[in-house]
Amino acid sequence: MVAMRRRPHLANLIWIALLAASLSSCAPARPNLTPVAPLVVSVSSPTLAPTAEPVPSAAPPPHSPAEVPTPPPPPATPTDTPTSTPLPLSPTMTPTPTVPAFHTWIRSTFAGQAVHTLTLHPTQDQVIYAGLGSDLQRSTDGGHSWQSTTQGLPTPPCAEEGAWQVTVNPARPEELYAYFPGRSPWLFQDCPAVLARSDDGGSHWMPLSLPKLPWPWGATGGGPSELAPQILSIHPHSQTGDLYLWEYLQTDPRSGGAEALLKSVDKGQSWEKLPMPPDYGTLPNHRFFGFYGEGDEAVLYGMTQDVYYMDSGMNPIYLYRSVDGAAHWEQISLPESLRAYAPLPDTAGLYAVVASYTDWQNGALELYRVTDLEGERIGRLPRLGHVFPDVILRVDPGNEAVLFWADRPRESLSESPIEAIHVSEDGGRTWLPLALPRPLTINDLAVKRSLAGNYATLYLASDEGLWAYTYRQSPLSSSAQATATAVVARATATEAAAQATVAAHAGSPPPGRFAPDPVFEPAWRDYSLDMYSSVAHAFPGWALEPAQEIELAIQSFGYAGGSLSEIAKCGVRSSLLVWRSDTRQIYFLPLEIYSEEDWKFVTRPCLPLYRVYLDTWEPGQPNNEDITPRYSGDIVPRFGIGKVWREHFYGDRGEGLSLSFATGPEEHTRGKVQPFEQATMLYREDTGEVYVLFPEFAHRSATGQGIVTDPLWFRVQ
Repeated sequence: MVAMRRRPHLANLIWIALLAASLSSCAPARPNLTPVAPLVVSVSSPTLAPTAEPVPSAAPPPHSPAEVPTPPPPPATPTDTPTSTPLPLSPTMTPTPTVPAFHTWIRSTFAGQAVHTLTLHPTQDQVIYAGLGSDLQRSTDGGHSWQSTTQGLPTPPCAEEGAWQVTVNPARPEELYAYFPGRSPWLFQDCPAVLARSDDGGSHWMPLSLPKLPWPWGATGGGPSELAPQILSIHPHSQTGDLYLWEYLQTDPRSGGAEALLKSVDKGQSWEKLPMPPDYGTLPNHRFFGFYGEGDEAVLYGMTQDVYYMDSGMNPIYLYRSVDGAAHWEQISLPESLRAYAPLPDTAGLYAVVASYTDWQNGALELYRVTDLEGERIGRLPRLGHVFPDVILRVDPGNEAVLFWADRPRESLSESPIEAIHVSEDGGRTWLPLALPRPLTINDLAVKRSLAGNYATLYLASDEGLWAYTYRQSPLSSSAQATATAVVARATATEAAAQATVAAHAGSPPPGRFAPDPVFEPAWRDYSLDMYSSVAHAFPGWALEPAQEIELAIQSFGYAGGSLSEIAKCGVRSSLLVWRSDTRQIYFLPLEIYSEEDWKFVTRPCLPLYRVYLDTWEPGQPNNEDITPRYSGDIVPRFGIGKVWREHFYGDRGEGLSLSFATGPEEHTRGKVQPFEQATMLYREDTGEVYVLFPEFAHRSATGQGIVTDPLWFRVQ
């Protein structure tokens, strides 16, 4: 017999429907997120010529249960305003992750808006905080949608200048601190900095009071005896969560400012003053980096500047560290011109960028790795040509060998270079440009690795919104990888050849060549010219003949008007005219060079070029007796130096440069000269300086003329 199916009773159907509806009403509601489709821009580079790689067709690697990527929506033109959908985010809420296309720049929703600052959440890899002036935005989906989080934030007194910055307490990730910079009180009014705290990830804020600073000694003008600080730097301890706050008050550039390093154990309700690092100068001017490392290995870094002189980059800067929370400070051995830093992942060390001791006037930068009290030199950074570079250095938190470097253009620059970001995949030894989709200002950079660890994203804050670039193991595309392999191979071969030449010095030089004289050996052995790429070395080579003793005459000069080169409008603050007895040549050697173009910094540098003239003065000829100094202290140069000065630099006869009177008498000293295969070296006995003169140096022209060749020189002390 075949069993017959029984139809369910109507009452049972009604009961099941009611039960389903009841269960549906009890389910928690998901936030109503409306992600805005990103704008996908293909990357193209005239140097690397890569094509933007499409999203891989194969399935991505497995993710952790907490991180299941969802494909991005179809490309669409971004709106000019961020998504304003309310987001009831709790500190423990795990946002839905999204993974954009790899090796492709994607713009977020801030099209046409300036993003100034970025902060990435340490434990939630899709949470980002962005400062848009007086507005503070938060994203929980990797930058696709944004919500304003200014509820309870105080109104900054100087809202038209600056932007909100956020610090997340690593010991308590739900605890955030937002601060807004102020403005110097000597500029008409006192605009103090503002500080606030959030205990729920930024949904609500509570203003905090800042300790007042005394009016600095020597400041001009009247004013209250105590003022609120204008610059802040807040750093929570990675293990205890205690706050370390550095506050600074600038009054007059001629008198420096007041500052204090403070500690709070109660989330900013009260503060304790801590000792500062040693101050070498008469005017206080410190900067604090913060805590790096975990637990007992956490180290607080800070630096002090010798003399305050605006932002010229001319001042010695010393780096210090403290392993006991600022109770004691130790100086780190580094060149005295620190410019930028980046912490090493999971360690108490950092990468430090310092200005080159041989070419700091022109923005040459060197990279050091600091893990103790000594800094290990890695090499030179590629350079974009800003005289006083304002640089950003970032390290992939999951791979310390991957570094991103950017020369942050100033507002006064006429245009932004498209190759503004360079990437290194070997710890800073070699670099390749990471091309941008268009010329962009670079206000901030941040690198975030996913919690699964299988991809990372580079975020770029610019005046045209927020951009993101995602990669897996390598930041470079496949075509750039091939170029990188060739670059590394060429760098290895170049370095090996140079080291072999240096090592051969222990034996005998090739036939017809000579070893460097002992006074030239340090510069000959260690010096490498690296202006635009860390692999473009110019080694002096073997000497063409033994060193020869000569007499030198040197005279110092002050400001020179005009231009030193056709690359940029280059002026000279101080220079030397150097006469050598063997050839009677006179070298014009500029000591301090700067670039101006209608009082704006230009995008290409003023290289330390030099010129050579022949001494044709003979006894009995005119000796500048008819020239009268304009001011007391002016010195009229005489003899051969005086004739070259008069014929090539004085008054209307200046050929590109108009050189003023001498600032000191003509000095005579013994010296040495030795010609090498690619350079000539001069040694002056009175100061111990070595002048390295390259007769030809090929470099790129900023005026579209391609490769230009000029004589280039450096001073080694």
